[in-house]
Amino acid sequence: MQIMLSIIVTTYNWPQALKLVLMALAEQVKANMEIIIADDGSGLETKAMISEIKETIGCKVWHIWQPDEGFQAAKIRNKAIAKAIGDYLVFIDGDCIVAKDFIANHLKLKEKNHFVAGNRVLLTREFTQEIIQANPPFLLHQWGIWHWFLAKRKNKINRFMPCFKWRPLNKLVNYFSHQKWQGAKTCNLAVFKKDLIQINGFDESFTGWGFEDSDLIVRLMKAGVKRKEARFYAPVIHLWHAEQARDQAAGNGQKFEQVLDSPLFFSKLGLNQYDC
Repeated sequence: MQIMLSIIVTTYNWPQALKLVLMALAEQVKANMEIIIADDGSGLETKAMISEIKETIGCKVWHIWQPDEGFQAAKIRNKAIAKAIGDYLVFIDGDCIVAKDFIANHLKLKEKNHFVAGNRVLLTREFTQEIIQANPPFLLHQWGIWHWFLAKRKNKINRFMPCFKWRPLNKLVNYFSHQKWQGAKTCNLAVFKKDLIQINGFDESFTGWGFEDSDLIVRLMKAGVKRKEARFYAPVIHLWHAEQARDQAAGNGQKFEQVLDSPLFFSKLGLNQYDC
């Protein structure tokens, strides 16, 4: 029996990047799959692009939008989780392009009472601009291992090894990393919806940049959900962008320290605000 899969793509006002992400997802497994775009307040250009492309993707595409009231990724992701009909959720960002085997590989790693944390390859600013401006579109998701090797030789990406997909190496990494919360991010994360409901999803008191991902991961682990790695098996290709304003990072950091010291894993301001 195939599991129902919901892919949640978080975005904000970058329709050119989001279009490339959706084009890549269009080449993934189609059966029992939906795409939910978690939109943290984008303008009409993003809405128009989604309306234009969604009929070509091959699975149901939902556009969940909230007004632009500052960085509220936790809130829009909770709304997307509530909308999702999938038993298993894969989170990526709207500037993270995935390879053709990304979803298939994530599903191979799926395991009860586990979440799966993947990693990423960062593109340079110049290479990102080249990709965004290309006409016809630059089909980065179709690249093979030698394309990425040459890209590293030309200093177009920050590292090559995540592009090297080898299951034995992935298993070795899992042996050393399964107890760590550090480094897991929602730009490449898979988790069962029931496990997110158990911890009440994201904590929406984390507003502005910083620590909402770490908070989620720590609370999942405190609830008994174990970490599993997708490194060397299911990376994402992260387009370059300017850093988010970090004026609330210090306050978020202090809040996260309290989470680390607490035995509690249920978010006070979370998923139970919405009908799941």
